[in-house]
Amino acid sequence: MTASITASTTALEADNEALLRRAAELEATWYTGPRMWFGTSGEPVTGSQAAAHLDNALGLLARGGLGAGRVRPG
Repeated sequence: MTASITASTTALEADNEALLRRAAELEATWYTGPRMWFGTSGEPVTGSQAAAHLDNALGLLARGGLGAGRVRPG
């Protein structure tokens, strides 16, 4: 690479790092409440409860012959 290309690549990488750092700061300060999901009736749902629900749903889909990329015939 030439010196000018190396310099512009380095500057771009520094700009990208600064942009990502600022985005992380904004996201962290934008929402300061607890990180929770809420069920359809408004009850709080923890991350482990949400993961267990997804595991169960995937199991039901697999038992029913449905899953990633599969379509039930008919």
